[in-house]
Amino acid sequence: MNDSRLLLPIRPFDQIHGPEDAAYTLVEYGDYEVAVCGRLYVILGDLEREIPSGLRVVFRHHPLSGIHPRA
Repeated sequence: MNDSRLLLPIRPFDQIHGPEDAAYTLVEYGDYEVAVCGRLYVILGDLEREIPSGLRVVFRHHPLSGIHPRA
């Protein structure tokens, strides 16, 4: 997969789930204290089951520290 279209390419310290050669890569920037990020986790699990070899999910922790001091 060519990640050159990303401003920040996928890096080894990103949290990566799924095959490197997947047809699709979804990059999520999330905050562990945001409820909708937790709900998205369930939806992404459903997508991964539907297309197990076709999706790679990359999570990047992007804390909203001004709103969530423990993020």
